[in-house]
Amino acid sequence: MLDESRKAFAEVLAYQSLIDGDHGTATAQVAVDVFRLLCDQDDRSAMAGVYYRYLSWIPMRDPATLSPELRSVLLEVENLLTRST
Repeated sequence: MLDESRKAFAEVLAYQSLIDGDHGTATAQVAVDVFRLLCDQDDRSAMAGVYYRYLSWIPMRDPATLSPELRSVLLEVENLLTRST
């Protein structure tokens, strides 16, 4: 079931990035869902790919400029990274 979910989430992420760009808020929200699923599967290589393509730009921004949605994504990613180490 996780493999089917992973494929579906990956497709949604690919389409969302076409619409919103790799560094869009909506893309980041979908990417964190994919990242969570990959964390659950302990697929660190795929986690790194999603993180560096879709999420790594968020912590590089001034925290004061982040929208509430992006702050939430950042917090979720930080929690997942802490959990997976």
